[in-house]
Amino acid sequence: MKSRYLLVTLFFGIGSLALAQVDDLTPEEKAYRDSITALNLENQAITNSQEAYNRGIELFSEKKFPAAIEEFRKSIQFDPNFTAAYYNKGIAENELERYDEGVKTLTRLIELKPAYSKAYFQRGRSYQGLNNYMDAEKDYDKSIQLDPKNPKAFYNYGTLRFLQKDYDGAVTYFSKTITLDESFVNAYNDRGSSYRMKGDYAKALADYETAVRKNPNLAFVLNNIGTTKSKMKDFTGALAAFSRAISVDANFHLAYNNRGVVQLGQGRLDEAVKDFEKALSIDANY
Repeated sequence: MKSRYLLVTLFFGIGSLALAQVDDLTPEEKAYRDSITALNLENQAITNSQEAYNRGIELFSEKKFPAAIEEFRKSIQFDPNFTAAYYNKGIAENELERYDEGVKTLTRLIELKPAYSKAYFQRGRSYQGLNNYMDAEKDYDKSIQLDPKNPKAFYNYGTLRFLQKDYDGAVTYFSKTITLDESFVNAYNDRGSSYRMKGDYAKALADYETAVRKNPNLAFVLNNIGTTKSKMKDFTGALAAFSRAISVDANFHLAYNNRGVVQLGQGRLDEAVKDFEKALSIDANY
């Protein structure tokens, strides 16, 4: 019994000694201990942030933008300096047309990373969505200044000019887009629309036809060809283009309406009525 008692006493004695050692750390040892603890907490926060970010990217790829935004928000909460989370959160907000939120998210990103051209580009999209063309223009300018080889920035600047009815300016920016990326189909289409608004139908048609050669399955481009040929009094060509647009997209109400207009002008009343009725059946508010 005595030996067991001694063993128990010795056990608690060791425990008391261990506790006394923690309390007796030098200031340097305490600082080291605290730094290790802080580092472990920081590493855990970074891990949690990365995991939330990865979930956000997966949801984003599935176009589940609200859920993606929530995961990016969590990622930022764990790591307020994680710039990639801000960037993708801002894009998702733009996709949902939450432009006010996009401006806030991307402004914070720019504060963290002021030379990031894509952040200015995306914030420009947010401002453009809010019809704040002045600030959108400033951001597109800054994006181009930081990365003069980004065709998307020039393209969006072109759309901004088009919306402001500066068709010459739009042509300039769409042309620069095409110079940087000859496969940018929308740039050909939109430059064609700029030429059409200027009354230069031959150049408009050339751009539309280039766009269709690059991608023959774009109903809106075929519709634009039909509209332009109608302006040029080539009604046979216009009807063919509208019919091609409908063959690509059977629910494209604009093509039915536009074909109906040409049919009406050609005196084909029954065919025109059918096209107008079809357009209304697809979009009753048209």
